[in-house]
Amino acid sequence: MYLVSQVPDAAISQSQVILGSVIFFAAEASNHYHHLILAGLRAKKDDVRYRVPDDGLFKLVWCPHYLSEIVAFFSLGLVSQNVLGILFQLNAASYLSARALNTKAWYEQKFPEAPKRFALIPFIL
Repeated sequence: MYLVSQVPDAAISQSQVILGSVIFFAAEASNHYHHLILAGLRAKKDDVRYRVPDDGLFKLVWCPHYLSEIVAFFSLGLVSQNVLGILFQLNAASYLSARALNTKAWYEQKFPEAPKRFALIPFIL
């Protein structure tokens, strides 16, 4: 708290805080939406079969919920306006990117007939 209190008000970009906040809530809404899609794949509590999700951004990538989290972390970097926030975001992005690549490999091995998709970022990764 002490370090934050030493930042002059003029050094804090209010438009950056507002933009970061809007992006954060939109990304978290997307994350929640895609988790609801995943939860809906199981018809009953005792159903343990895996299924391929195909709604929302799942049509393009295997892990849209990870993409949403990365965007949310990026927005926190905008809001915090400090190096530690950016470093945290980069760490989270690299971790979730590796997880998305592993998830893509798992889906392709488990469901070879599933349509080809990117792991995390449509048309890129």
